[in-house]
Amino acid sequence: MDLHIYQLFIVCLILLCVDGSRLSKPRRLKTKVISPTAIKVQWKDPNNHKLVSNLIYKVRYSKTRKGKVYKTINTKDKSIVIEELKPNTTYQFSVRAQEGKGRDRVSSWSLTALNKTLKQVSGTASKLKAVPLTSTSILLTWKLPPQRNRTSGFYVLWSEVDEDARESRVAVSKQSNSSLFRDLIPDCLYSFRVVTLKANGVEKSTHKIYARPYQARPAQAPRNVSFALLENSVLQVTWLPPPVRQRHGTILSYKLQYTRKGARRGDICTITSSDKPRIYNLTELRRGETYRIRIAARTVNGTGPYSKWAPIDIPLKWKGSRRKSSKKNQADQKQKTIPIPTTTTARSPNDGYPEMPEGLNATALSSTSIKLSWNIPSSPACCPIVAYTIHVTNLDNLKDEKELVTGPNTVEIIEDLDPSTYYGFNVTAFNTQGVSHDSEEIIQKTKEPVPPRIVKINHSDSVEGGIVNITCIATGDPLPWVSWHSTNSTAFAQTHSEIKSFNNRQPEKGTNEMTVMFQDVSTRQAGKYMCLAKNIAGSVNSTLDLQVNVPVRFTKIEGGIAMIESSVNLTCAASGVPLPSITWLTPDGLEAYTDERATIFEWIERESEYEHVGTLEVLYNVLRLEDIVMADGGNYTCLAQNDVNFSRRKAELQIEVPPPPPVLNLQVFPVSPSVVLVSWTRPEYNFTITSYKVIYRKKESGVEESIDTMEQSCHISDLTADKLYKIKVLAFNKGHGDPSRIEIRTLRNKNLQPANVSAVALNTSIIRLDWEAPYGIDRVYIKGYFIYYRKENGSNEEKLYTHGSRNKQFLIGLGKQDIYFLRIATLMTWGDEFPSQWIKIKKSAQELLPPPEPTNVFITPASEKVRITWQSPVGKGQGLKDLKGYRIVYGPKDDTTAKIKKIRVSKFATRHTITSLLPGTAYIISLRSFNDYGESSPIYLRTTTKATRPGPVQSASATPLSSTTIFVSWITPTKGQATDYHVRYWRRFKNDKQSQWMKAPQTNITVKELRKFREYKFEIIPYHEGEIGESTVLFARTKSDVPDAPPRKIKMKAINATAMRIRWDVPPKALQNGRITGYKLVFKRFKSNRPLATFTVDGNRKNYTFYGLESSMQYKARVAAMTIRGTGPYSKWHSGKTLEVEKLPPERPASLTLLSTERSIHISWTLPRYTGASIDGYILGYGRYIPEVNRQILPSTSLSHDIKQLRENTEYIISIRAFNKYGESSATYDFIKTKEVPLKLEPPEMIKAITLSSTSIGIYWIDPALNKFRRRDSRQYTLRYSSESDTDYTYRNVSKPPVILDNLQVHTKYEFAIRVIRGTDFSKWSLPVSNTTFVEPPKSVPIKLGVTATEEPSKLTVSWKPVEVPEQLTNQDHSQSSPYDVVISQHGISHNTVDMTWSKPRQPDGKLTGYHISYTSSKGDDLINWRRIETTNTMVTVTQLQENTTYYFKVQALYTTHAGYFSDMVNFTTKTGDQNSDQRMPKTKDYTMTSTKSTPKNIIITPDTVSTHRYTKRLDPRLQGVPRVSVITNTTDQNEPTSKRLYTKDSLSIKTTVLPVYEELLPPVNITLTSTNSSITVIWTQPRHTNHITKYIIQYGTTDSQQIQTEEVEKLEATELSVILSNLEATTTYTIIIQSEGYNAVSDSVSKTISTKD
Repeated sequence: MDLHIYQLFIVCLILLCVDGSRLSKPRRLKTKVISPTAIKVQWKDPNNHKLVSNLIYKVRYSKTRKGKVYKTINTKDKSIVIEELKPNTTYQFSVRAQEGKGRDRVSSWSLTALNKTLKQVSGTASKLKAVPLTSTSILLTWKLPPQRNRTSGFYVLWSEVDEDARESRVAVSKQSNSSLFRDLIPDCLYSFRVVTLKANGVEKSTHKIYARPYQARPAQAPRNVSFALLENSVLQVTWLPPPVRQRHGTILSYKLQYTRKGARRGDICTITSSDKPRIYNLTELRRGETYRIRIAARTVNGTGPYSKWAPIDIPLKWKGSRRKSSKKNQADQKQKTIPIPTTTTARSPNDGYPEMPEGLNATALSSTSIKLSWNIPSSPACCPIVAYTIHVTNLDNLKDEKELVTGPNTVEIIEDLDPSTYYGFNVTAFNTQGVSHDSEEIIQKTKEPVPPRIVKINHSDSVEGGIVNITCIATGDPLPWVSWHSTNSTAFAQTHSEIKSFNNRQPEKGTNEMTVMFQDVSTRQAGKYMCLAKNIAGSVNSTLDLQVNVPVRFTKIEGGIAMIESSVNLTCAASGVPLPSITWLTPDGLEAYTDERATIFEWIERESEYEHVGTLEVLYNVLRLEDIVMADGGNYTCLAQNDVNFSRRKAELQIEVPPPPPVLNLQVFPVSPSVVLVSWTRPEYNFTITSYKVIYRKKESGVEESIDTMEQSCHISDLTADKLYKIKVLAFNKGHGDPSRIEIRTLRNKNLQPANVSAVALNTSIIRLDWEAPYGIDRVYIKGYFIYYRKENGSNEEKLYTHGSRNKQFLIGLGKQDIYFLRIATLMTWGDEFPSQWIKIKKSAQELLPPPEPTNVFITPASEKVRITWQSPVGKGQGLKDLKGYRIVYGPKDDTTAKIKKIRVSKFATRHTITSLLPGTAYIISLRSFNDYGESSPIYLRTTTKATRPGPVQSASATPLSSTTIFVSWITPTKGQATDYHVRYWRRFKNDKQSQWMKAPQTNITVKELRKFREYKFEIIPYHEGEIGESTVLFARTKSDVPDAPPRKIKMKAINATAMRIRWDVPPKALQNGRITGYKLVFKRFKSNRPLATFTVDGNRKNYTFYGLESSMQYKARVAAMTIRGTGPYSKWHSGKTLEVEKLPPERPASLTLLSTERSIHISWTLPRYTGASIDGYILGYGRYIPEVNRQILPSTSLSHDIKQLRENTEYIISIRAFNKYGESSATYDFIKTKEVPLKLEPPEMIKAITLSSTSIGIYWIDPALNKFRRRDSRQYTLRYSSESDTDYTYRNVSKPPVILDNLQVHTKYEFAIRVIRGTDFSKWSLPVSNTTFVEPPKSVPIKLGVTATEEPSKLTVSWKPVEVPEQLTNQDHSQSSPYDVVISQHGISHNTVDMTWSKPRQPDGKLTGYHISYTSSKGDDLINWRRIETTNTMVTVTQLQENTTYYFKVQALYTTHAGYFSDMVNFTTKTGDQNSDQRMPKTKDYTMTSTKSTPKNIIITPDTVSTHRYTKRLDPRLQGVPRVSVITNTTDQNEPTSKRLYTKDSLSIKTTVLPVYEELLPPVNITLTSTNSSITVIWTQPRHTNHITKYIIQYGTTDSQQIQTEEVEKLEATELSVILSNLEATTTYTIIIQSEGYNAVSDSVSKTISTKD
């Protein structure tokens, strides 16, 4: 009996003596302000918690000004943080205690404590709230400050409260109002505060708030577990809780598990202990046994990890505690240990003990509970019975025993039993004196378990922002565990403070009720929830679809601005659950759909929900109005309504008239050098023009100025003289249209004095003045001339005015023979004068006259020249005699800016031709005769040059203005001059030509009354005075318009009792007026004025089916065609009547169409051919290889469906049936196979590059996808490779491995990579691998080989010329292809024998066949004098060395075709020892080697330098015959031969002596053994310098290593470095022996011992 039961027993005794008086009220109430919205309340409790169970506290608080309006909150702790308070507000707090949920033991309220929340800092984040989401995450939210434009961002400072941790900083954007913190420690208190960053750099911080993540399971086992053996067969277990940071919550209890060694697997006893004291006594342990014990801590979230199993040996002879202690400590220990009462001694009432309980009765209540009852036993009056102990034994598993201590009641229900299990019960009575005997044991079996059943699942009304409860009630035996799950099959957790769960277990009713309450519910809680009820007999689930109704919210309301006769869209979008319906009301309050010009479009979109996770359905409703008139303007009302509420918003429609077109007849007239007059005429426009705007600027300047006017003319002043200006005029209404443009150059304001001024004294009293008008300005701007004259010495200046049209003046009555000064000034219309230079003239005494004018003047014009003919002047006089010649002056008539040109002709000439004139231009030409005294009067001639044929017009364009009007414009031809234009136009491919004439300079025309949406051909022909020019052709199409006719051939026919179909054809093509984009249908009951539906279908459709109609009901419909311009006229009404309902099942659907993807199938079908019977819906069936394994009911309006979450590459049989209330139709079947999911493109693995020759390498790889799925697809592989010196890759596509690359460079390192390609997809490149091609041996033999006998019989002289070695071979690094790591060590105790080991070449040059070992004691000897040994291993023993001598060693690799390079030279010095130490060496053996095509191994002749060589070698005189000589070509130096041997033609039989080679075989090293209860794993390492081991021998048995050699044991052979020995006995000691075995040799053995586990 454990300590916990006795503690409970003592508590029960004490409670009997406790008075049931009122609890004491809490004291020392303290409050602490945490933030502007939170205050922490703490108090002390004087009540004894050991005597009062289930104590809770109720805290009430209120604002001081509100008096007695309290809010309350319950807690089990002695402190609480009250949140969601108002800032800068005083609150009062009080606390009281109560026992449990009852009201019988309640304390009075404590004294009131006051405190005031902090003031909210202005300009910072407010309403800071930290919400735990999981055991490792907290969501921090806040309200953004009101003036966000002054905020540049936020950052959050957070840290642990219980640690001296530095605050961490997290930056947040200024638009964010939340931050999620992850990877936190469960149940650890954290502090948070938000710092606002102002735009001016100031930082403002909120107050701290605190929050904890939810609790979790402990992360660590209890610590310091210790054991003590006490008397009376008690084992005491003590421990310490896990570290604080690893507890992850409040430790509720501990689980202690123990088992006996040797017991069956699963025989583990589990005991649950309270959290305090952390001590437990185990009783009734078997002596002489070994027990294993472990402990785990438990929180509300579950049990944490267990400690390691701790073995405890229970001795045969119990000596009490194992710990050595003093007598005092032993006495203390006895006091701490509660004595365990025994029942072996007889008890009787006379001794004060109670009697044994009798009348024990057991009744099975359920599969997990049994009801026990018994009679009250006798007990002395002094010592009443205070408690009973119930002993419970699981008879099916005798180890499962427990004891329960109850109160004085004689009825107890034993719970938490196993179903369908026999249990034994006996009862013991307790009083203050002791314990009675055990009662007789009674046996009762628990009931069979009953699978759970869900009897009720529902939810309350759900409206966003309210409270929703989802409830699930289940029954079963044992009482099932009920939980709510989300649709992704994960347990529904309390992840938000707004979600609470309540579990109401009622065993007496046999029900378990689980309720989840959503506070402030939102759409994120909507969806499918699954209630899962399970017990040991099974599980059952039921699904609940929770729909959260959301009030109507408008997400978009958009009015419009429309032009007259155009169309406009008014948009209204609203969300809500259920989705609202939307209705438009006109400004007059009428429903908008009653207007035939109105069309309504609706669709649904899914949009992100504001401040919530997930999406929200939004209904978009667009009201389209066509043919807008002024009366359509105003506020339209969008009315949205669902089951929750209705709401309305207004959208304004503004009507605008079209902008005015460009003004007509724009002209500009210069008035003065700084003023111009702009005039125009009003354009053809049916609406009011409110004003005109004149905008002007210099051509070379970008600065514009403007003048507003309401007249049709305007003066522009303050201009700069002689500058080109650009002017444009705009007509305004609410807007403006295109401008009219013109350019003008202002008049000049200088060099305007008269030209060619001359003065002639005709006689003594008359002076004639002649001049010409100023050049470059029109005469209209010359008002007149002032003539100024004075005498030479006079001071009075006379002034004479003459009209501007004159250019001659006579001054009469002047003094005789006087000298005069004269000048002429031009007077302009704007008042300025421009005088000429002074002319000095002296009057003559005689009369000097100019010549008369020419006679018979004629002019003949051509296209670019004019011919003038005349005759000499006629008359008598001095003027005719002094004739000097003729002067011709000419210039354009209409161009005032053109330069006047002058020509002088000889006096003998009578004709002249003026060239380089402009065609078709009017000219003024004057002809004068002149002498020294002046000119004759001019003869003026006016003529026009002939014009050339006009060329084509430039920049011609035709722009449609409406459906009946096209505007045609062009620019005058660059060739010739056009006086008229002829514009012809007609429909393309039609013969309906029309034409219009216009005079130049008009270069545009508006063609009206054209056909709608027709293509027209235009031809523009310029004319010059009747002469036709080149024509220009262009095309244009009038704009589309609404159709002028309704659809044709409309028929309406009933399909069945609930559906009707309407068919139609397009309007006549000539009346469509554009592409038909849709059809508008109006459908209503025959005798009803309100339409049932008004909607639009696509323009490609020619029919529509109305479903869900009433049977035997007459309906009517009409159709109108639509273009992008609007809706045309409606057809007349067409009616039809639905069929009567036949009381028969429907026929099967007419056809079935299937389309598949990898995981889904799209199914579509058509209606039954005969549809007299009604169709209530369809039944879709499908299955793999078997039809209708799964059936799904679809609505009658569905004609398609998607089946998802199917298997790939699997054939499915699909069926579709129609049904009504009278039955199902036969099925329409079809089958289809889902597509195969393409294999994933993963880079190849295990790539190997194997050198095959000096120019080829083989590439091998494995495709992981093909190995995994065991199938192929259309994939290929791209192999890229390059050498180390090459920066560019070479690519090659292959279909499968392996690949052999040829034509590679000799002895070059290459890098390779591969990737998978399939179509346009490809994988990543694999990891690169590299390898080097072999060295290519020389391809020619040494030349000029000669062997000459010397005078001595034992000498030969050999000479040859070496092979030319390529330079690239001599410079290569051969360290990778030669042996390395050459190590030499002394062989045992012998001083004339050494062991030599080395490693294989890293990159062999071919197939390796063996090694040559060369050694000498003289480093300077030629290589030919070195001793040689050949072997196939990487280890050799060299014998018969001299003591105390230094030797030099080299190793050379041998290949099938050549010898490789030598390793680095290694030296070794032998030691001095016994001269007889080599007597153990075996005798030598003679070998006779006959050379055929191989070289004798004891004669190697190597040149000293790369040149022509001679070498002499002393031979053994005993050799017989002609020696055969081989020459080895060297590519580097004399110590490294090349890779190929070249031979002479001679042969030689050589007899020599070769010593045998001895090598020692070593055993394995680093042997490691690991065991389980039935196997042992052996791992070892190959001994160093021993590469010729062929296998390993493993022997094992239960005897020692000496007996294994003689007894019959298990024996294994292995070629790898590990082996697993299986099928072994548990807890048995085994000996393992390992040996290495080579060629005819076995190493020494190595033994190890290990025991298998229990």
